[in-house]
Amino acid sequence: MPSSFFTQIGNDIYGEVAEDFSGKVSISSDGSVVAIGSPRHLGPYDGPAETRPISLGTNGHVRIFQNVNNTWIQVGSDIDGKWASGAGSSVSLSSDGSVVALVAWNYIGIYKNVNNTWTQIGSDINGEIDDFGSKSLSLSSDGSVVAIGSPSFRGNQYASYQGNISAINLRDGRPAWQEELSTFKDLTSNGNRIVAVDSKDIVKAFGTATGALIWEQEDLKLRNLTSPASISNLIVVGDLEGYVHLLNAQNGNFEEREKISGD
Repeated sequence: MPSSFFTQIGNDIYGEVAEDFSGKVSISSDGSVVAIGSPRHLGPYDGPAETRPISLGTNGHVRIFQNVNNTWIQVGSDIDGKWASGAGSSVSLSSDGSVVALVAWNYIGIYKNVNNTWTQIGSDINGEIDDFGSKSLSLSSDGSVVAIGSPSFRGNQYASYQGNISAINLRDGRPAWQEELSTFKDLTSNGNRIVAVDSKDIVKAFGTATGALIWEQEDLKLRNLTSPASISNLIVVGDLEGYVHLLNAQNGNFEEREKISGD
């Protein structure tokens, strides 16, 4: 990996235990705050005593870290998922890192940093079992709207390549908009845009307020892209051949491309 392209910031951040599947991440716009989901983290039962199981469940959790003098320091406590909910299968931070959204198997939770304590905003966004488990999401830059993507969701049924991306206004809990989009990857936000990579590896940007398509980049079609990430005014995606592509977040045009792995 060329040192001129990427340089590690601070120390490695390890999961709490082995095999908790740490690695679902979201980064604030300035790169100083990172949220990490661990959907396989084991946790205690929190339901009625008469149905208490013998073993721990894969509750999952999310941890948030801030870069302080080049050292990653945890912000507040862990955000623990409910019993066997797999919380942290997808995560998203607001632009300033003060609001985080997490996906579990049957709910979505939104939390705000209040005096170094992660406090839930409103109620869970509930669904049926596995409604959200395969979904991705992204918060708007100000944390007021959450967009939810599904690879194959139609009503209450899953059907291949019949997916959508939906947005919910967190101020009143009402649906804001919905657009057809099949995606198996996490979403990201940049300014007033929600950015997704669809099932054909076309990168698309939607307006946060209305869901209108702002731009799409088809030149990376069928290159087996990674989930998009937002850094400053750029959208970053990698591909199967080891290239990292930097796209202009405003118009989707290519800014730079670098091969960082492979032959």
